[in-house]
Amino acid sequence: MSHYGCRQTRRKRQLSREFGGKVCFNGGVDVQGTLARGTPEEVKREVHELVELFGNFNGGYIGGTSHSVMPETPLDNVIAMYEAFLEYYD
Repeated sequence: MSHYGCRQTRRKRQLSREFGGKVCFNGGVDVQGTLARGTPEEVKREVHELVELFGNFNGGYIGGTSHSVMPETPLDNVIAMYEAFLEYYD
């Protein structure tokens, strides 16, 4: 089993269809858009989308960001991301 790091891709659905069950996906929360400039609700929606697309296969999904979190990222958004992942993994 290999892993595929999701990097702010717009092809999430295509990747899920083509590689779901063949690789373990990781990351994907957009650090330049949603996490940095979105609302906590938008961050949670993105997390839910990622888990639904990538977390339902044998091989799974490792939740996380697409890259390093920028210093100016609102703390409320980072907390919202972790809370949303915990809804699935707690």
